[in-house]
Amino acid sequence: MDEKSLAIATFRYALIAPALNMSRKERREYFRIIAHKEYDVPCLGIKIYKAATFNNWYNLYKRSGFDKLTPSARSDSGISKRITENTAYIIAQIIADCPSLSISGIHRMLLGQGYILKGEFSESTLRNYINAHDLRKINATVTPRKKFEKDHVNQLWTSDFMSGPYLNIRGKKKQAFICGIIDDHSRLIVGAGWYFHENCLSLAITLKQALSIYGLPDAFYCDNGKSFRTNYLHQVCGRLGIALIYSRPYDSPSRGKIERFWHTLRTKFLSLLDVSSITTLDELNAKFDTWLQHDYHAQFHHGINARPIDRYLDDARLIKLRTISSHELDAFFLHSITRKVKKDATVSINSTLYEVPVEFIGKTVELRFPIDDPTTFTIYENDKPVCLIRPVNLSLNATKPYTGIHFKNLTSSKGDTNDD
Repeated sequence: MDEKSLAIATFRYALIAPALNMSRKERREYFRIIAHKEYDVPCLGIKIYKAATFNNWYNLYKRSGFDKLTPSARSDSGISKRITENTAYIIAQIIADCPSLSISGIHRMLLGQGYILKGEFSESTLRNYINAHDLRKINATVTPRKKFEKDHVNQLWTSDFMSGPYLNIRGKKKQAFICGIIDDHSRLIVGAGWYFHENCLSLAITLKQALSIYGLPDAFYCDNGKSFRTNYLHQVCGRLGIALIYSRPYDSPSRGKIERFWHTLRTKFLSLLDVSSITTLDELNAKFDTWLQHDYHAQFHHGINARPIDRYLDDARLIKLRTISSHELDAFFLHSITRKVKKDATVSINSTLYEVPVEFIGKTVELRFPIDDPTTFTIYENDKPVCLIRPVNLSLNATKPYTGIHFKNLTSSKGDTNDD
């Protein structure tokens, strides 16, 4: 699948993902609502779709998976710089939440939160758009909220980030952030970890850990921030058959269960933590894991009248959980980068030189690596692994030519050896 097809498939999945966890009646209404609107489609520009088109994509995905969402062979040039439907929705939410905010302030907020790129559109374009749609005159309506709870575990996971304490790392203060994932039925924290960055990589590591232990959820509900709105997350959820659902911008109450856990974390863990004694992120994670397993998971939760660990395990025995092998999971959570191979048969990654077989000299190669092991790189060609590469060893190279570790050699006859 080329980059253009992958981008379009990811866009289509993002639109139908909320419908994967809906009834037929709810799905029909959802497609009706999102139809006949303008969408800024990657590589295709502004497009308008009918409800039947969304339903067709939905059926293709359910029958054949993520790869069938790629378009038929055709090309459209040019990507519009106009305000997209998604950006328009965010602008309306900002005005509703901050009615006195100036045009400049709205534009800065869009840039600062990562909803638009620098130069995507100017303040004057934004002002004209707001005036043309009378957004300043539209009063925000309050959405009534009702308590809800899924019938079984792994039907819905909710994820979010929370800012944490500053750690003294080698004389410098660095802020830690926690990424958490909570199961809606049991209130069990299926995945959590402290990081120095609130980004997609931290989320992916946490999600992979949760999937490896607790299996696959039916739906993954998360914040609308830039850490969650990534093609990478869309592709992972799309290939694993997980409905990816976003909350409305600035609507933290819709993620009430994870927000309630953050409150518990602050009052029962962080308030008792001696931050001055912690000098590494590993120490913070170790203390947090101990508290999570022996305190939060093991304590009676009044919202469910049970301990979270008991409620999860009791219900898990009654249903069939969707599971995935560690090998398959590693394949789904690979990051990809490209590098051009130098004349000395090396590539530079994060200021470290890696050796590659000489036949790749002068070529641009695709390198994939596990998100939780950014030091193990494999060359891929046509979506297949070709060769595992290693850091340059000057001493070894001085005595023995490097030949590379080819996957095809690993499947050769048992008696073959390579002693050159």
